[in-house]
Amino acid sequence: MPFTHLPNELVYRVAEFLPPQDINSLRQTNQRFAALLSVGIVNITCQQKDRDWCMKLVTFYAGKGNVHIVRRILERAAETIKYEIDPTVLEGFVRSEKDENLFLTLHAAGAKINGKYGPFEERPIHWAVEQGRLKILRVILDDAEADVNCMTSYGYPPLVLAITSRQEEAVRMLLTDPRVTGTMGGIRKEGALHLAAAEGNVNVVRMLLEDSRYKNFRGMDDNGSPLLHAVKRGRTEVVQLLLEDDRPDLGNFASENGLGLLHESAKRGYVNIVKIFLDHGRVDVNQQDIWGSTAFGLSFFYRKADVLTLLLKDPRVEVHAHDPDVDYREEPNVGESLLHHAARDGDCSVKLTIALLEDSQRRFNVNQLDSQGRTPLHLAAYNGGLNLLKVLVWGSGVNINVVDARGQTALHVACKTGNSYAVRILLTHPDMDVNAGRHSDGRPLLAQRLTWEVRAAIEDFFEMRRRGLDPRTLI
Repeated sequence: MPFTHLPNELVYRVAEFLPPQDINSLRQTNQRFAALLSVGIVNITCQQKDRDWCMKLVTFYAGKGNVHIVRRILERAAETIKYEIDPTVLEGFVRSEKDENLFLTLHAAGAKINGKYGPFEERPIHWAVEQGRLKILRVILDDAEADVNCMTSYGYPPLVLAITSRQEEAVRMLLTDPRVTGTMGGIRKEGALHLAAAEGNVNVVRMLLEDSRYKNFRGMDDNGSPLLHAVKRGRTEVVQLLLEDDRPDLGNFASENGLGLLHESAKRGYVNIVKIFLDHGRVDVNQQDIWGSTAFGLSFFYRKADVLTLLLKDPRVEVHAHDPDVDYREEPNVGESLLHHAARDGDCSVKLTIALLEDSQRRFNVNQLDSQGRTPLHLAAYNGGLNLLKVLVWGSGVNINVVDARGQTALHVACKTGNSYAVRILLTHPDMDVNAGRHSDGRPLLAQRLTWEVRAAIEDFFEMRRRGLDPRTLI
């Protein structure tokens, strides 16, 4: 007798000894087997404790919205599926599955939504807000017993996770629930507003500011206030929004090193934020941190030329050549200007030098002498910054023939270092006098021992002058 003609009882008996994949193949043979084994495959699979096929059946019937069969599988195969122990089961339905009805069917079938799953003690509400599963989140929030402020093992409540995941709609839904609080969480005890400000999410920050639960947001976490978080991350729009609120107290918002808001934005080069603070009027532009640094000094130290230019345009900003961030030596060189300090760094400080030279108040003299009689040009010639030399020689009004305490001009210094390119740049100055100054042994420049490259550069200079040509063509 063919197998397809066997009585139902015998077919079912045989199916009990078959693996789930073979039973599934039988179901697809004809309508009789499909009707006979649709329920049987569930019972047999649960009895055989095949976890993969149990999960396939759960997924299949959850997709069909069959709450009754899903409940039966969860009850009869509880020890096989172990969804309360293995977080990947429920987490997969929330994170991976695009169809949110799968999890909703599981929930209707009795899956626990308040259970803590996995090593991070996460719950379905955490996964829902991270992935923006709004239907699932709505069902959880409608449950009166749901813990909407539950923490993960790393201290993040659902609201904070929604903010860090940039799920605005999830944040809006959570804020409509009166049970949600602005609990500080995380390793650094960040609050909701702190993280929203750091993420630069203007809409979320606006929602939190308008919520009565966040009436007072002066709370400091381990990294400071919400405004300081926004400044550190360069969130210009958030900074502007927070400053428009009448609650911030700018004087109290400092980091662990005593850096103020202007300090933090200046050293990071956030020009737009620096401008906001300068225009705001409530910031002390000359405030010092615990190390004695000012915002101007930090912008110079970190080579933020655009910020430096902006600060120089503000008449309130005080400029000191020996701020701790400008001159960190124990015995500063008296007489040095900021141009001297910039020249020490060569081409790294070209933009800074240009900013100082273009100062509208003309506070920086390009010909100022330090205690050894050197100008910034002497230091630039020694360090070999060619682009910096071009700026000083061609566009600063420098006195090219200044002699230092050793009797050397900048040309002497460049020749001594053997930098023929620096020598050629210096020789392009129209007032250059190669006979100015003397070496320490009293001999003029041309009587010194020079490298052949340097001597060739000087000879080319004289040849160009004899022909009446512009020496700049040598560069």
